[in-house]
Amino acid sequence: MMKKIFLLALALAMVTGAQAQNTAKKYEARRQQIKAKMHKLSEAFYKLDDYDSIGKTRNNEQMWALNRQLNELNNRYMKEHPDDETAARILLGHDNDTVFYDGYQLLSDKVKQGPLHDSLATRYNQVVIRRRTLDNERQLIEQALVPNFTLTDIHGREVSLSSFRGKQAVVLDFWGTWCYWCMKGMPEMRKYYNKYCGKVEFIGIDCDDKEDAWRKTVEKERMIWTQLRNEKGDNDVAVKLGVSTYPTKIIIDRDGRIVKVFKGEVPEFYQTLDSLFAPRLPQTYDQEALMEYVLFHFPQDSTDSESNYFSTILRLVDKHVPDALWGERLKSHFAADMMGMVSSEDPRPYLNQYLAASHVDSLQQKVKEAYNRSVALNGRTYPGRLAPDFSFTDTKGKRMSLKSLRGKTLLIDIWGTWCVPCIEEMPFLDKLQQRYAGRNDVHIMSVACDKKREKWDAFLQKHPTSWHQYLITPEGDKVLNDIYHVIGIPRFIIVGKDGNIVTPDAMRPSDNSFSEYFDKIVNS
Repeated sequence: MMKKIFLLALALAMVTGAQAQNTAKKYEARRQQIKAKMHKLSEAFYKLDDYDSIGKTRNNEQMWALNRQLNELNNRYMKEHPDDETAARILLGHDNDTVFYDGYQLLSDKVKQGPLHDSLATRYNQVVIRRRTLDNERQLIEQALVPNFTLTDIHGREVSLSSFRGKQAVVLDFWGTWCYWCMKGMPEMRKYYNKYCGKVEFIGIDCDDKEDAWRKTVEKERMIWTQLRNEKGDNDVAVKLGVSTYPTKIIIDRDGRIVKVFKGEVPEFYQTLDSLFAPRLPQTYDQEALMEYVLFHFPQDSTDSESNYFSTILRLVDKHVPDALWGERLKSHFAADMMGMVSSEDPRPYLNQYLAASHVDSLQQKVKEAYNRSVALNGRTYPGRLAPDFSFTDTKGKRMSLKSLRGKTLLIDIWGTWCVPCIEEMPFLDKLQQRYAGRNDVHIMSVACDKKREKWDAFLQKHPTSWHQYLITPEGDKVLNDIYHVIGIPRFIIVGKDGNIVTPDAMRPSDNSFSEYFDKIVNS
């Protein structure tokens, strides 16, 4: 009896399998029929005249009709044969996430666990994540409370968003090294981090990167603000917050609520930050607040010229400060500050601009006094003045002076063996030396401020250079401090063949425009 039942079940299975094969064959034959018609229509379309709009419209209508037939055929087969592997193959060919998600629910467990299990499961998980992301994206609206999360930073420490609650503003930047626009925007992000450091907490959240690529990029791009690494699975913060576009930047207020969301690298993000922190014209005329307000508005009228910069500030005071007396005081404050800030050139042009714009004698007198103090302090090193002499020794201990090198264009590098930025300039000085090798009228020289000769000697033995090396003497050091006012290094001084100062505080040789600038001086 059992044998009969087994044989009957086997026969039934064979019939059912044969029917399924037959049904699949009919489906495939019909599918191929429709695909063939679509192929003929495509060929016919490209043979139509460019101006045959009627023919192209008719062709498109027929193509859409065939597309509908194919979709109906696929959908009907999936619904009627959820236990058939062919239904799974049809489903995997669908680009539409909704169709795939709904169709996956119809498939039998046998098909889901069958030969196509890995492909189906991978695609299903991707669709579920995208659906969750889109659902959460709808919650990214202004004033919505951002859910707390905890991720690990680049130093291995756990960092929670809630720990930044109370900050004036927090910026979440979702990015990746693979994202072209993320990387293109990093210089501007760095600029705004420096601009608002202390007011805004910047938090970078790296997504879909290998850890090594992430770490190298953070170091290379000097991304010194908080850097977190996103996780996958239940703690995927990009999914939790509905981030599907990169970069996405979210500004959050002190209460943890969304101020605004920015998708892509867009200027509106930076404009919004500026507007959040834009100074307001104070109701009472506090001088520092007025200065901050006017300086904030300066960029919209900026030019490259320092002279125009100064005259623009004077103009902006007149424009933004309605009280005439306070405006006069503010202009005098700006002018006196300018006298002190300009140490590498004679600030008389700024004084003259101020005097032309001012109408209060007592305030004019204060600015003139500031000018006289500036000249007394820095006047001996203004461009065109004879370079004050100072002494140094060469690598053999021979004592020399700046005066002994007259007749040559001098590039003087004031540095120290302990100064990292100074050492970073060395490759650029070497390139300059190679550029002017053989020219007796150009002298590239480094004057070290080290106190111990042994340390200087040891450094040069370990790192030999192609240009001239000297060690400052105690008397020379006093001249550098008291007359040249070298309070930070590296410092570069350029002296012309006539012994007169070209500039007492030149740009660094690593600057892209230095070579062209120095060429003009040498060949003038």
